[in-house]
Amino acid sequence: ICILFSHSGVDLSRPIWILVVVFLWIFGFEAICFCRQLLH
Repeated sequence: ICILFSHSGVDLSRPIWILVVVFLWIFGFEAICFCRQLLH
């Protein structure tokens, strides 16, 4: 992965970071909903 990033630079890293942020946001939202169902 580091080798791919070193050759492409920011062009390839930006979309991946966006996907990571979106995935973490969706995962966190689902986790909150799941915790609410457990509490109630």
